[in-house]
Order: sequence, then structure tokens, then C-alpha cells
Amino acid sequence: MTLEAYHKFLRTSLKCFYNQDYHIQLMSDATLNENDVALVVSHTGRNREILEIVSILQSNQVPIISITSSPSSPLAQKSTVTLLSISEETNYRPESISSTVAQLTIVDALFMLYASHQKADAVKTIEKNREVIKTIRV
Repeated sequence: MTLEAYHKFLRTSLKCFYNQDYHIQLMSDATLNENDVALVVSHTGRNREILEIVSILQSNQVPIISITSSPSSPLAQKSTVTLLSISEETNYRPESISSTVAQLTIVDALFMLYASHQKADAVKTIEKNREVIKTIRV
């Protein structure tokens, strides 16, 4: 989900980064400070690696926005802002699908809110991105 958020926010003037490699992510997070913000996504909010990242962010006083389904999780308790992505498992649909859709909806809402507040910059950056992508199409 964080890759999806990264992809969306690349279309704005917001400077952001994401890395799939856990060790590189840890090193990147170690350079952040109170003027940055981190978006942390975890369905349960109890993943050991995620909580280690959160610990590093906290030690650098980085504000943390979390997306999780568990308001009582360690992630939610350690976050500056927690956005809940509540989803229920059903007999015909696995929980992972509904939780992913809930998380994606929140990421989309965050993107739209940011873009609407930075309208001129967002439109310009989105247009630049569209032009770049056009160059690789046949």
C-alpha cells in the first residue's frame, strides 16, 4: 500500500520516498526529522519491522500518520495521527482484499486532500508527469 501512496504523491509537488528494502528504509528513516512526516501502513499495527521503523521515526521526532485496522495496536498508540481502515472478513471474501480496499480508499482521500490544497502546484506537477509518460508510449 505504501508503494501505491508513493506512486500517487509523486504526482504532486510533495517530496517523498519509499523503499521496498527494509534496511535501506531504516537508513532513510534515520535521516528524517520533525519537519518531515511519515506514512506508515499496517493492517494489524503489530508487525515487528514496522514498529522498529516507528521507533526510529519517534527518536527523530518525526510526525507519524498511520493507517491500520486496530485502534489499540502499538502502531496506533505510537502514531501522531491514526486513520482506521476497518474491514471485516466474510465467508466469500478474504480479509486481505477488504483491508486493501479500505487502505487504498484512505490513501486516495489523502492524495485528493493534498492535491486540492496545493491545486496550482498539483495540476502543474501532474501535467509534467503525464508529459513524461507520453514520451515512452508508441
